[in-house]
Amino acid sequence: MRLEVVTNHPECEECDLCNQGSGIPAHVGIGTRCTPPLTDGRPELWYVGRNPGYNEDREGNPFIGRSGQLLKGAYIRGINAEDRCNLHLTNGVRCYTVKDEPPKARHWKACLRYLHSELAAEATDRTALVLLGGDCTAHVYRYLFGKKGMNLTKGINENGGEHQLLETDKLVTVFSTYHPSAVLRDPNYINAVHDHNALISDWIDGIVSRPSEPIIVPTRSPL
Repeated sequence: MRLEVVTNHPECEECDLCNQGSGIPAHVGIGTRCTPPLTDGRPELWYVGRNPGYNEDREGNPFIGRSGQLLKGAYIRGINAEDRCNLHLTNGVRCYTVKDEPPKARHWKACLRYLHSELAAEATDRTALVLLGGDCTAHVYRYLFGKKGMNLTKGINENGGEHQLLETDKLVTVFSTYHPSAVLRDPNYINAVHDHNALISDWIDGIVSRPSEPIIVPTRSPL
């Protein structure tokens, strides 16, 4: 998988997280995308995690630890997505949190405006978000699509649905699934990830398929 690091908004000071972690401004807003971009009208998958971890912050590159290897393996290579799509790997909150504490709502609100602007500028009718974990699902739905009260269970039940990006006329397809770190903690979740991958693969092929019954779902989201 050929990816390049894309650093956005390196001088952001929208919240207190910019003063944590490495303290290197270039590490704010790290994300990656396919290089060179595929320009033949292929669909685009944007994988969105929570926020960079310790290793990602030090290296200035997202998804490089065990979770990242699982993401690039079972999730992405599992459906041969790198040969079928333009890929974007990024995080909803673009900064590291000390001790890997969950970002607060204010951090999501401040930071998701960047993902919003990126989608507003780049999304097409063949763009889909893959939201990794419950925190990401809840906050992306709230701040990008204006839907409150979402969690991983509800997000999974919405898999494959289109949602209007706030303040635009763009419709974006959205999928939710378990964060790779949840699978590392409990390998049983990989079966659900495979089910979600099947829906994403159908979407790539232009097949609109929705599960006849909700897939999964524990009462509490692992992330």
